[in-house]
Amino acid sequence: MLALEPVVPLVEGLLGVEVPVALLPIVLEVEAPPACGEPAAACVWWCSGPWVAVAVPVCAVSFISAVSVGMITLLSSRLNCKNGSMGYKGIGGVVGMDGHRPLRLSVLDQSPIAEGSTGGDALRNSIDLARWTDGLGYHRYWVAEHHGTPMLACASPEVLIGTIAAATSRLRVGSGGVMLPHYSPFKVAEAFSMLSGLFPGRIDLAVGRAPGTDQRTAVALQRDRRELAPDDFPQQLAELLAYLGDAMPADHPFAELAKTLPGLPERPDPWLLGSSPQSGIWAAEVGLPYAFADFIHAVGGPIAKRYREQFQPSEWCKEPRMMVAVSAICAETDAEAERLAASSRMAISLLYRGRLIPVPPVETALRFLAEQGGPGLPPGRRAIVGSPSKVREAIEEVAREYGAEEVMVVTITWEHAARRRSYELIAEEFGLPRI
Repeated sequence: MLALEPVVPLVEGLLGVEVPVALLPIVLEVEAPPACGEPAAACVWWCSGPWVAVAVPVCAVSFISAVSVGMITLLSSRLNCKNGSMGYKGIGGVVGMDGHRPLRLSVLDQSPIAEGSTGGDALRNSIDLARWTDGLGYHRYWVAEHHGTPMLACASPEVLIGTIAAATSRLRVGSGGVMLPHYSPFKVAEAFSMLSGLFPGRIDLAVGRAPGTDQRTAVALQRDRRELAPDDFPQQLAELLAYLGDAMPADHPFAELAKTLPGLPERPDPWLLGSSPQSGIWAAEVGLPYAFADFIHAVGGPIAKRYREQFQPSEWCKEPRMMVAVSAICAETDAEAERLAASSRMAISLLYRGRLIPVPPVETALRFLAEQGGPGLPPGRRAIVGSPSKVREAIEEVAREYGAEEVMVVTITWEHAARRRSYELIAEEFGLPRI
């Protein structure tokens, strides 16, 4: 911890204005960054808004400049480390920065089951990956919901969310997402209220309309199987938000149930997931943050633009918040990344043909793709594959395309170690501060 008074002359000299010490809610934490072995020096933040920021590790300072970043004026020390980038963390998240606007990085985990392993192994790998990325400086960690597949292990996000939140200390943890058509909105509200009570300020509830499975399994998930469940997602979403916000009409028969949620006064942050125009329309209408699955449908730029234009402020979100989820595999070289990507390409290619398989070993997948004579990705899907610099450039390009303030990365490889390393290389390339 450093005293604030010695910082004032530096801040005033850089800003050219008198700055009372009371306006410097700064906590300086000095440590050497992972990409550089040089002694660390301090980086100073001046906060004029609701954020309380902390210093980031820097070394071999070459210059200091004042950069306006939203409500924060950053007095930044540029790094002379391997990638020439820097990171900072504040209440609300981790940001990678290298002369561009802030960009948060997060993790979407589908709990892939590798051929030769079990679903239990995959779930334990998810917990391990969450601990790993918590330390690497990622902002949030979402787990997906899928049913009836030998490839993906997480059928109940709320079960894994609790375990991951207990195993980590800083990450926001949530669903990516809960497939609401399968459930009672009140049941979902209760489950995520419990999680919020256990882990205050850290739980996200992202919901989606898709079944997360085939039609046969979707029917098996229904309590009443005499006919297909109605397509009433907007009504389900409205009911869920009414429970979470205690906003049921007074004469509604369920009005008092909102006051019984077990985690009160804590509550999760709701998000809407999607990969189609309709989801963006709903997110704008009800005023929710919006996460678009580019790795499923890589045409979301115009959808994101319309979401921002039509957004209606709500108690949940005063202005549009856009996140995009991308598929990415990073390795030391482009060639190695392409080799690792063969496993997911084979699995996805067969998925589109109606064949569900565990994630195959790389050599098996390479032979399959060679026989097919193509890259293996179906039309409309996009994957970012390559060395750290290539992956970073592509992630930033997707973020610009969507106008997104946050990118969520989903990575599927046969080897768990390769998945860990991919997230590590991306974190290092963006300069995220290790915890």
